[in-house]
Amino acid sequence: MVAVAETIRDTIRSRGIDLGAYNTRESADDVETLRQALGVERIILCAHSYGTHLGLAVIKRHGAHIQRAILGGVNGLADRWREPVQGDEWLERVAAAIRRDATTGTLTPDFVSQVKRVLGQLERDPVVVQRATGNVLIGRSEIQLLVTLRSGDLEFVQGLPALFSSLEKKARLEDIATMVQQAARQRPIGMAMTAMHVASGVSQERKNTILSQARQAVFNNAMNWGLGDDAFVRALGVPDLGEEFRALFESTVPVLLMSGSLDGRASETEARIVGQQFRQVAHVTIDGASHDFLFRRPPAGLMETIGAFLQNEAVRDARIDAPAQFRRPE
Repeated sequence: MVAVAETIRDTIRSRGIDLGAYNTRESADDVETLRQALGVERIILCAHSYGTHLGLAVIKRHGAHIQRAILGGVNGLADRWREPVQGDEWLERVAAAIRRDATTGTLTPDFVSQVKRVLGQLERDPVVVQRATGNVLIGRSEIQLLVTLRSGDLEFVQGLPALFSSLEKKARLEDIATMVQQAARQRPIGMAMTAMHVASGVSQERKNTILSQARQAVFNNAMNWGLGDDAFVRALGVPDLGEEFRALFESTVPVLLMSGSLDGRASETEARIVGQQFRQVAHVTIDGASHDFLFRRPPAGLMETIGAFLQNEAVRDARIDAPAQFRRPE
């Protein structure tokens, strides 16, 4: 990882780019500069995933010029590094949804135990898939990384019972090897965006909590892959924005916070903590959705709720049912 960080750093600097200027605070001020250039007094923010992290920074720094905000897949200012226990909680929610599913519930009655069992098997006896382009190792850490990186993709989440059934039976290994390779390669670890993640940083207290939890968590610290590597962060050489940037704040900006119950990238719990900073807040949870719910066909009632919020109508906390359709194990 150190070699990767050094390559990123040197390549970007060779192009005359200051990595220290790539951070969420700078981008929040860019949004304010854009508002001024447009000549409008107040704007409406609509953001998703990392965009909510940026949106919260805009509200914190320039809230007087924000009319209202819609934030989905919420990531708080102190939450770029995530606590591994959230992965365990996500896995429990997925297991509960599988039990309720008429197709897979009887075939996968205890998904959490199956995941732990398969990861244990892969740790003791990893699989090597021979391919024309080179061998692919499928071990515990590879599957932990695959699952956490793709835990925001509903199609992938719906295929989890089939995936772990195949791993347990050592079936479909060519397909799984392809998935492992693609997940690692598609992680945008080599872009300037990585510098923005690193700059948002983590407090020492939270970092200690993360390292402690990682020893017992089902997926260890895979959800912080890259960001959670001290040597990688030091080699990248990006200044931390500090505790003032990450500190909680209070705001009168009306916000609508949206979460998917099966989202492994951002949780309803995180959204509720973020919501405590706002005097006017409504939470909408889509039961059966993952991180990509805004990029799929919206469930009934979601767009109506968003429309009402934009029209300044009173919007209350709500849960919208959109059951996931899990694929049967082989």
